[in-house]
Amino acid sequence: METLRAAGTTVLMSTHYIEEAERLADEVAVVSGGRQIARGTPQELLRAHAGSQAAEYRGDAARRAFVEEHVARAGLTSRRTGLSVSVLRAETMPGDLREVLGPADVLRPTTLEDVFVALTGELFV
Repeated sequence: METLRAAGTTVLMSTHYIEEAERLADEVAVVSGGRQIARGTPQELLRAHAGSQAAEYRGDAARRAFVEEHVARAGLTSRRTGLSVSVLRAETMPGDLREVLGPADVLRPTTLEDVFVALTGELFV
């Protein structure tokens, strides 16, 4: 497929491998329940729905609930990622929220999976 793309051939691909779409696609459509809910380049979708950084806070169930509650109060989006909570648009977190939550365990670039979960509320499996 990469050879076709490099030759300028238009390729329509449907995939459940979101990393593949992020790596190969010039444009992505997010589909949920048989309906397109967002469309754009991977960079446009990230900018519009997830920002550039996610801050991950690990901990037990009480810690994760604490993070989710405070993030929601601040008007930011979070998502569960295993035993952590990822706060999207971490680059926009106000200083007082950073103080309450403490330092993130991991600071990472956002992904199209973050976008998908933020838009649909569904985990991508």
